[in-house]
Amino acid sequence: MRYPFFYSMAKKRANKKLVLAKKIGSMINFIGLFSSKSAAIVASYLFTHPKKVPLKKWMKDFLETSDAKTISNDQFSFQSYSWGAEHRPILFLHGWESNAARWKYLIDILQHKKISCVAIDAPGHGSTALRTFTPFHYAEAIHSAVKAFNPSIIVAHSVGAYSAIIYHQKYLPKKVKYVLMAPTYSMRLPINAMFDILGLSTKVQSAFIDLVENKMNKTIDEMQSDKLVSLSQPEGLLIHDTEDTTLPYQGSVDIFNASKNLKFVTTTGHGHRLQKNEIFNLIEKFVHENMVVNPTN
Repeated sequence: MRYPFFYSMAKKRANKKLVLAKKIGSMINFIGLFSSKSAAIVASYLFTHPKKVPLKKWMKDFLETSDAKTISNDQFSFQSYSWGAEHRPILFLHGWESNAARWKYLIDILQHKKISCVAIDAPGHGSTALRTFTPFHYAEAIHSAVKAFNPSIIVAHSVGAYSAIIYHQKYLPKKVKYVLMAPTYSMRLPINAMFDILGLSTKVQSAFIDLVENKMNKTIDEMQSDKLVSLSQPEGLLIHDTEDTTLPYQGSVDIFNASKNLKFVTTTGHGHRLQKNEIFNLIEKFVHENMVVNPTN
């Protein structure tokens, strides 16, 4: 049941945020009248700086049970959390405006089975110092985490799963399997959502796309998940819910159709987050069947 007073207050807050977003969009459009490139740079800053979400007490308590370490590469450093060291661990990658603690329930299940686990805070998230986020930064963090911890399985959600696909296509790691949960299919989805929320002009939108594609040295369509999967053929499990209202189910259908080594599991009623016992049991079963017990393998 939605209590009318609190529901109406939530709607008012949402409306205020939308009004603020439209005002910001109007400012960006005004800049675009003089320089569409400058307007695109401002929009890019908003697009690559997720909202800082404070950790709740249960998140802090959970992460404090880990062996927390900062991992560095040539570009930046990021926060990692590990539990156990009996064998090659399972590496967990969260999604947008989340953090490593989102995996508490699944890690608790696996820890009870004496399965080693590692989770990281993505660039721009959690306790990672770097405030900028792109899936390409995330892919580099994954690469560094794989070198540091040598996981046998990577479990990833949403844009974390998309970043894992980018990582796999770039580095083609051997002896790593994946659980890809509700992956982002195309960068056009969050980009178009930003365009709509801010109400950006066609001129600014075009400049933003040019800016993104010039930085990638690829077109956005070339970076679609199905095309990356077709090129690199990762092995593992693909999970998506038919009632996902954040990232369309059809995207994973297209990913599966491009794959040779992914098993596709369709669920209904679990939404985008996929934080349900049915999903946990499914992943636990996959881990038991595919984890590597010997750390040297």
